[in-house]
Amino acid sequence: MNGLDKTLGKHTRDTFYFGMSVFCLLIVLVGFTRGFYLQNYFGLPDLPPHLMVHGVVLTTWFMLACSQPYLIRIRHPQIHRRLGIAALATAAAVVATGVWTVTSA
Repeated sequence: MNGLDKTLGKHTRDTFYFGMSVFCLLIVLVGFTRGFYLQNYFGLPDLPPHLMVHGVVLTTWFMLACSQPYLIRIRHPQIHRRLGIAALATAAAVVATGVWTVTSA
């Protein structure tokens, strides 16, 4: 990372990480709009509970992954650290709901 810091600068690096996290969040939101977020508007059947919980947990995960580089970009490392500790519970929930989803398939 030092080579990146020297050639591009810290602000450019922070902007890149924030931009990529927003891009990933947008891919998730667009990709799952029809089948998850707006399924009732498209007349799709209700999802089983394990898929609903899994979808909510992973959406939370991607939102956290988007907020973390933003907090660094706006120079709030203390909030970034606190949210990172809180994200550990979300990470455990991602694994747990993933296992639940696979075993229910």
